[in-house]
Amino acid sequence: MGWGYADGKLSVFGARDIVVMRGWPAPMAWRRTKTKPWRHTRIHADPVFRDVLGKVSLLSDRIYPDPVIDDSSHPASGEKLPFDLYYQSKIIPREREMAQSFLRNTPQEVFSALAHHSDRHWHLYCLFARCPDTVELAKEHPVIAYALASCWVFHKPEPSQPMRAVRSLVRKPVPAIWEWLGFPVNPIALGMYRWLEPRGLTIKRLLDYRAAMRRPSTQQFLFDLGPLEWECLELAITPWMSRMITADLIRDVAQSSAWDLNWAEQVKEALIYLRMIEKEYEILELPCFGRVTDVVEFRKHLENMTNGGFLMRRQK
Repeated sequence: MGWGYADGKLSVFGARDIVVMRGWPAPMAWRRTKTKPWRHTRIHADPVFRDVLGKVSLLSDRIYPDPVIDDSSHPASGEKLPFDLYYQSKIIPREREMAQSFLRNTPQEVFSALAHHSDRHWHLYCLFARCPDTVELAKEHPVIAYALASCWVFHKPEPSQPMRAVRSLVRKPVPAIWEWLGFPVNPIALGMYRWLEPRGLTIKRLLDYRAAMRRPSTQQFLFDLGPLEWECLELAITPWMSRMITADLIRDVAQSSAWDLNWAEQVKEALIYLRMIEKEYEILELPCFGRVTDVVEFRKHLENMTNGGFLMRRQK
């Protein structure tokens, strides 16, 4: 377990694998396990790269502060340091130094573009290196850049050479890029895409959003709701959740989440619980909810019914 840096490559030794990454201007990553040889990887490099960015405080939610060493806790001469003190005084500074060396050649504008996102930083980093025009695109359309960094997920059939496909696409008009990614490009939809925030974006959320936008009734529903954070938007675009959702509930969640994002998470957890109960027990069709309190109270009601033995399990 630990890091190593040599010849422009960062090696991260885990309990089950080794990930080696090469930095700017030609980023590449490889992974090896006990049973598999070295293979090119993106997905396993992403959490490692996120850790690298956090070591040098480039991600606001993944910052490693300078360690505060209490001199009084140092052992007497000749004794070993406790592990936590050794980690703070030796390992963290060493890993931070390696992270800085790994990122030394990266342009500042790339860091600025990465900072907007909370997911798939390594994919974006590789995109910016291999398709330089996407750095400028990301300033105005960060969600498009995010999708292009994993374009094989969105464009069917999958391009055999994804980055070459992106280089031939990136200078085309924005509607043409959205269309290539499989999104509807009617005037209303194009305006709605500008509402999307990169923070909180995931591949699943963007795929669910695309599917929702392809349904005219759902597209109109989302348009009427206006701009939303992804935590609230997820409730409206997840197919099985949408049947229990009303516009009033989404607005109530959005208003509550303005001062506490846990409300959106609580509603999501409650809906997951209701779906589980619906699958396991003989109950009537679940209602549509209009307020956050309606969801929370209905969950408590079903919990009491279940714990009291008043619900019959479905026969398999």
